[in-house]
Amino acid sequence: MKNTDFTWSPGASLWTPSLQLHIPVIDEQHRQLINKLEELLLAIHRKGDNAHIRGLALFLQRYSLEHFRTEEDYMFKYEYPGTDQHIITHNAFRENIIRVKEFIQRHPTSLEALQLVESIMVRWYLDHIQGIDQQFASFLRDKGVVGELG
Repeated sequence: MKNTDFTWSPGASLWTPSLQLHIPVIDEQHRQLINKLEELLLAIHRKGDNAHIRGLALFLQRYSLEHFRTEEDYMFKYEYPGTDQHIITHNAFRENIIRVKEFIQRHPTSLEALQLVESIMVRWYLDHIQGIDQQFASFLRDKGVVGELG
């Protein structure tokens, strides 16, 4: 997995062309996740409304689970040989996002919350999409099933 060189700054976009998998349903979910991560980072940085920050963290937890189910369903359906390893990485993130969300529930506008979102959530997503998700997308494209997804 790639070690993403990343430093967030307010207003900077996390989405880059290297995150595009050319699998429309997955790309749309990734864009939604990245957009909400940007919104969460900015809300924490600006010491925004605590309820809004907590809601974003909860949304990211739930939407991540939905997104992982989408990917995993396709892995099983198309018999992706890297399914087991991919699910292991998803499971590790499922545990981490719970920890981050719980911390944000207690300290929504703290510098530590901002650092946790950046170091655990953002870096993981960027590395994951650019690495293991790209491999999965390549498998789906090689199999010729991209048009069937949705």
